[in-house]
Amino acid sequence: MFQRQLIVLPRRRFIDEDGEVTTESTMRTVSINEDKRRRQIAAAATQGDMQAVLAILVQDLQELEDEYKQNACDAAEVEKAKKLI
Repeated sequence: MFQRQLIVLPRRRFIDEDGEVTTESTMRTVSINEDKRRRQIAAAATQGDMQAVLAILVQDLQELEDEYKQNACDAAEVEKAKKLI
């Protein structure tokens, strides 16, 4: 699976003395753990091992593409997953 990095900010509204309203909200980013996947590829001893790693990479790619559509990651993360495949 890919690595989720969550940055959670409390959802609060602030009104300053000029009447300006500021809202804090939740933000999240998603990235692939590229080093971990490379180690898994290097450790694959059999064709079955490699197929298992490839299945994980395909799943990672699909999830990253879904998250990219929701602006939770950038195109570079999707490209990293594609390169590993």
